[in-house]
Amino acid sequence: MPGRSRPADDPMAADRRTLFIAVLAMIGLVATGVVSAALFTGSACDDIEPTPVARGVADAEVERVVQAAFPDADGALVAAIVAQLEGLTDVLGPTTGAAVVDGATSLVPTDDGFAAVGPQTSLVDRDLTEVLATVDVGSGIVDGSGDTLVSLARVNDLTGQVDAFTGIDARPSSPLTAIGCVDTATVGTPLAFELDAAGGQLLLFRAGEDGDDAEMELRDPREGRVWFARVDVGVAPPGVTGERIDALLGEELAVLVRRTSPVEDTPVVTAVGRDDPGTPRTLGRDAFDEVPTAGGGAAIEVLDEAAPQRLELLALDGERALVAITAARDAGAVAQAGTDELGPSVGPGAVVALDLAAGAATWATPLADGRRVLAATIDADERDRAWLVTDDGGQVEFASVDPDEGPVVLLATASEGDRAAVAHPRGGDQDGTGAPGRVAVVGEVLFVSTGPGARAQQQATGEALSGPLRARDVVVDGDRLVVLFAGPADGAGPGGAGRGLAVGFALE
Repeated sequence: MPGRSRPADDPMAADRRTLFIAVLAMIGLVATGVVSAALFTGSACDDIEPTPVARGVADAEVERVVQAAFPDADGALVAAIVAQLEGLTDVLGPTTGAAVVDGATSLVPTDDGFAAVGPQTSLVDRDLTEVLATVDVGSGIVDGSGDTLVSLARVNDLTGQVDAFTGIDARPSSPLTAIGCVDTATVGTPLAFELDAAGGQLLLFRAGEDGDDAEMELRDPREGRVWFARVDVGVAPPGVTGERIDALLGEELAVLVRRTSPVEDTPVVTAVGRDDPGTPRTLGRDAFDEVPTAGGGAAIEVLDEAAPQRLELLALDGERALVAITAARDAGAVAQAGTDELGPSVGPGAVVALDLAAGAATWATPLADGRRVLAATIDADERDRAWLVTDDGGQVEFASVDPDEGPVVLLATASEGDRAAVAHPRGGDQDGTGAPGRVAVVGEVLFVSTGPGARAQQQATGEALSGPLRARDVVVDGDRLVVLFAGPADGAGPGGAGRGLAVGFALE
């Protein structure tokens, strides 16, 4: 019986087997890569979550809190600190309480009190008589105000790029608990750059890896994306753009400013409504032609027609903004200087006031060569007036700038570092007989301005406010003013580095 015939060989069988093996190998490699990424890289969320730690002492009795903050201090030092704080009551109003807030570097108002934020962040009540919670945020950078703060995984201080952010509840009902984390470093996700955080929300710049689809995005940690608005920031890699832009989130507007060059027609200023972005409003270079000089001097050209310039948004109140315009410093120059941050704007240049409703620059004051803007604010009652803290490396000046009066230096003192802050009580008494006018932290000293022309009195007041405690920050919210102090010396003296003391005052 004849045997069975064998089928003819399939000429494609070997190729199919090869293809099948290749597909299996690819699937295995992809699976291995995914598992390895999950195991060995992880999410940046893991490093920025708030972890509860022991709360500091708080009390209406300030001396008790001082003793708790600096337990190794002798009686003479405690008495000197208490005397320093009692001296402040003569110009700020009576103390409401004090709280130990170790690890804090700055202050922000919340809906029901204040937060002392830093590597350790503390939530305190409005009178500073109770620390509601304290958390360690690991490598997170804490920002924000209102009912929610944010802890950011900032991976580049120069550009503001963040890989993740988590909301932190600032309500007394669930103080400093995590709301949820968003990982912005996943494949296919637009890059994220922090612009500002305020009023319980976070403002981001988003763009693809090639710089396309640039937009401002407003996010609510509880609700997610609120809106996005396309913005024209020129053509550049997103990291370069992140270095070149600056923005603030106000109650009415989100405003972005951008480095400008004579050969570009990209908008210099972009304003978007906070409640309804609509169509962004923009200002071009022509809005800065022939700006009136504060004090009635001749109009000046604030934009250089031969070189690029940096714009830094100093303050935003309603539809009024304050911008510093100085020579541009690119990433290469910053790296050569040995720093990761652009730092304060340095003259020559100008500080310019903007009326965003009118789309115009209303006044400018020149910024001398080598003078840096450390802090600024817009007057809460007279929005045409600004308050500036500047430094030329030898002398710090605290000045009032009015469109009619021009700049008036209220205080001049020796430089004491790059730290500065300005607070502005609404309706403050300006004649020196009642509540304070404007308050500033300059270097590590706290000053109070009782009026634009009270130079001699202001200098005397500044001397009276000196003492063992070093001012770190100051914030005003309604009828409460809070000052954050550090101990007598970083790393030495009572408490050592990281000691923080927040003191509340009732503005009269």
